[in-house]
Amino acid sequence: MSLERENIGEMEVIRYETPDLGSLPKSNTQLLNSKILGVAIQVVSKDGGETNLHAHSGQDAVWFVLSGKARFYGKEGESVDLGPKDALFIPKGVAYWFESVSDEPLEIMRNFSTDPNMKNQRINFEALRDRQQDGRHADSVYVSG
Repeated sequence: MSLERENIGEMEVIRYETPDLGSLPKSNTQLLNSKILGVAIQVVSKDGGETNLHAHSGQDAVWFVLSGKARFYGKEGESVDLGPKDALFIPKGVAYWFESVSDEPLEIMRNFSTDPNMKNQRINFEALRDRQQDGRHADSVYVSG
């Protein structure tokens, strides 16, 4: 993965290059995370998407597909397919999960804002599946239903 930063006065240029997944199911690159704004890019293999229904208690997010195709699911099982240049807005507290639904890797950008007046937690509505038991969501909250 290649990530370069360069300051231009008070501004910051961020240069990103798509990582090679190799045998990994997913890669997550944090481009920016200020107190209120964050940007990350995930590259997801065909079988490596988000694996559980969850919500973020204090973050609004816009997911923007750069390449490949994604299928996002809501709490009631509803779904929407997104292709390149499609975006999906998910307000804080709304439960979702997604997966790659194309033969090529999915490259998707998550732009999120964090409400400074709320504690942001990942709220899981179902257990993480086996391949996600890697400690990345150690501070998550689990709820039923």
